[in-house]
Amino acid sequence: MRTGSNAVEALLTTIEQQPLSRSLVTVLRTAGEIGDDGFAAWVKLELMGYLSGNAAMTKDVIVPEYRAVSGLWYDDFGRPLVIDDPTLDFVNEIRLRYGAAELEGAASATDVLSMRENKLAEIIQQNLGATVTVFRFQSASVRQVLTNIKLHLIDHVTGRRDKINCLAAADSIAQAPEPDILQIRPNLYGIGLDLRALWRKMFGSHE
Repeated sequence: MRTGSNAVEALLTTIEQQPLSRSLVTVLRTAGEIGDDGFAAWVKLELMGYLSGNAAMTKDVIVPEYRAVSGLWYDDFGRPLVIDDPTLDFVNEIRLRYGAAELEGAASATDVLSMRENKLAEIIQQNLGATVTVFRFQSASVRQVLTNIKLHLIDHVTGRRDKINCLAAADSIAQAPEPDILQIRPNLYGIGLDLRALWRKMFGSHE
């Protein structure tokens, strides 16, 4: 982490230039350093996915709306489910649970993507009487999800600007070598006292 006011800018540059799966790892380390458990949990969800195997996926966590993609449901014969009622448009929308690396892989595809969501298919069967098995959507939708996550990540980082910069400044002070107080030079009694260094050590530098 860079020092002082440059810390957040350096982190934002990392987010902008690196793949999301890599920048999230960097931000996760920062979240731990500033002691922000809530932020760290969110980063873990975006990095590892909103899946049951992720310890951050607690019972009260809901897959966020910015992970939604639109598409169509199909049955095993390739017939689409057409819904004319605008109040049911939400049926043709799924929120992706996968982690950043898997989303990046899906976003690189050129074909239409397909996925099975058995629980949602069961809900459709029970409430609409239609048997569907596969949800299909465009890979461009996944690229938009990645963009959405990145924007939220930037918001999280900039919203914690003071904490991150203060931590970086504290680290730089802790790592800085102590100035020499005694200087060996021809002087009264053979050793001269560096008053400026002593002053800094007692009160801190204001330069």
